[in-house]
Amino acid sequence: MPSAEQEYTAARLGCVFHVFAADLLDLNVIHLSEGWEEQAAFDRLDTSEPFLKALREVMENVRILDRQGQKYEIASQGAGGPSRRH
Repeated sequence: MPSAEQEYTAARLGCVFHVFAADLLDLNVIHLSEGWEEQAAFDRLDTSEPFLKALREVMENVRILDRQGQKYEIASQGAGGPSRRH
């Protein structure tokens, strides 16, 4: 039988990254950033039982005053920084 962590990880198939970060100005604020391969992968997580279970547990133990989401679509991605001229 898979553990709760294994179920949650399996539900995140298609997630490229997720990062939690404390706000530098307000210690009561946490930022979560995620990157997904496609919208369908995010939609599967958003309605999966492991995610909904984890969300219920968080809601029982953490007071959330506001939740905002922003979606960015990236046309392409490359490595490196600005070009160097010699």
